[in-house]
Amino acid sequence: KVEFANAISARSSTTKAIASIEKKLALATAGALGTEFEYASLLNKCASGKGKSGSHTFKVCGFATVDQKDDSGKWIRVGRWDGWQHPPDQSHRGKMSYAGGARCETNKQPRSATVELVCAPELTIVEAKEPSSCTYAIVLGSPAACVSTDMPILWPEKSLGHDEL
Repeated sequence: KVEFANAISARSSTTKAIASIEKKLALATAGALGTEFEYASLLNKCASGKGKSGSHTFKVCGFATVDQKDDSGKWIRVGRWDGWQHPPDQSHRGKMSYAGGARCETNKQPRSATVELVCAPELTIVEAKEPSSCTYAIVLGSPAACVSTDMPILWPEKSLGHDEL
């Protein structure tokens, strides 16, 4: 019995690993991870927080889901990765689209979110707003969104104009 249970567990783990690899391959093949795979670091990474102007806590998981914590502490699905609303260009920034979330109580429509990427030294929710009922605009800071001109954001001490020995 124990060997059978171990075999079932190993099969389940292997199936999950294969599904994860297939998802990564599909995203890479579709170009979703960037021309130089600069957004690959967002895969399987999540950031939680309210941002500077938010009252609710959000959790953004790159290329996966966006969730919102309600007043009772329960997580509600805002949406699943739905592609790039505005693909990244030379500036390496873009807006991700998340759709098909839980039904909104006020307008009976599924929740959704756009996630704008900005340069930041670590993965963090910078801002979260609700411009219309159950439609969210989240700003996600990430090193993946940085370009060479963002060096002072990543390493402020290096932008002082002198070199340390």
